[in-house]
Amino acid sequence: MNRRRRRWIVAGLVVLAAAAIELGLRYPRSPSPGVLIVNGGEAPIVGLAAAQAGGTVLGGDLAPGKSALLRLDGGGQDVAIEYSQEGNAAGGFRIGGEELEAARRDGFRMVFVIKPNDLQRYQEFDQGEDDPSPLVRLFRRALARLDAGP
Repeated sequence: MNRRRRRWIVAGLVVLAAAAIELGLRYPRSPSPGVLIVNGGEAPIVGLAAAQAGGTVLGGDLAPGKSALLRLDGGGQDVAIEYSQEGNAAGGFRIGGEELEAARRDGFRMVFVIKPNDLQRYQEFDQGEDDPSPLVRLFRRALARLDAGP
């Protein structure tokens, strides 16, 4: 076996090992439900956080018109969204765990638009559900190139 062929074999084995590691880390993990919080008011939202039995996800501060995507641990547990906003008497709200799990299972995320003394909610397609890693993007690009042909 010559040196060039050995290099190709080693490179192929390294790529296969990286792909196996990638699949091993991503495949058993179920996607986490997403909650998008949109500041629809004129005042900033301060101290945005999503509290769940497994811990707390911090969203930080949101300027007017900005949004934050909070990825939760899942598990069907209720989530308490907490924040403060000038001119808004509400300091948070609760989301049912079953509702979040149903949205995640169907490929959606919950969206909440917070305005002073008003809360709008709806669901939208969760585009971040299939957020590929660099290795997966490279693999998909190679497959697309092979499918395109010469």
